[in-house]
Amino acid sequence: MNDTPACRNKTYTLGRKTKFMDEEGKESGPPQPILIQGSAIIQQSEATQPAKKTSHTPASQPTSGSSSRVEAALAKVQFYVDNKPEQSGMTVIALLFVFVVPIGLLFFTEGDAIYDDGLTGLCCLSLLAGIALILVIASKDASWKKSLDEAKIEVLKEANANVPEKAMKGWYLGAGALFFVGTFFEAVFMTFLALVFVLIGALGTSAYRAEINQHIARIQQGMQKP
Repeated sequence: MNDTPACRNKTYTLGRKTKFMDEEGKESGPPQPILIQGSAIIQQSEATQPAKKTSHTPASQPTSGSSSRVEAALAKVQFYVDNKPEQSGMTVIALLFVFVVPIGLLFFTEGDAIYDDGLTGLCCLSLLAGIALILVIASKDASWKKSLDEAKIEVLKEANANVPEKAMKGWYLGAGALFFVGTFFEAVFMTFLALVFVLIGALGTSAYRAEINQHIARIQQGMQKP
């Protein structure tokens, strides 16, 4: 290989060109992409996310709104309790019409009222008036008890308590049907069976209301606790 100055300059020049091209290629070339695995990015983003604080309120813990509704329902129950219809006077009058007047007429006339059309009509009128008063008293009492029961059930619903099921209506309907059939066919046994059905229905209704009162008492105790 010739080692003349010209050759050295050429070689030097070529070396500079080569070096220049290499540097130009490095400068003008596209930047190399930096690859980051997706799983690493997701893990990092999940790790850097702030933890959210969640507060869970138990279902049995009453809120202020539900407590106010329970108190309003209890106040409604107390209103019906304090405003029970006063029917003692009507009850006394009904008993007078049904028992005292007919028995008194028979006693003072020594039984002749049975043969006197006027006195017999008076006894029948007295009985009808007494029965009418008894029906009015029973209707008012049933309406008041129904309103009171509905108010108590409203308390149980507002307090998210279990509402007892009332299945005594069938006994009363059966008693009415038996009494009607027994009276129409003069069947004493069916009439007696109707009275048994009424007794069963009354006992069931009493147990139903006693269970509701127990739930109401527990709710009132819970409301009184600080």
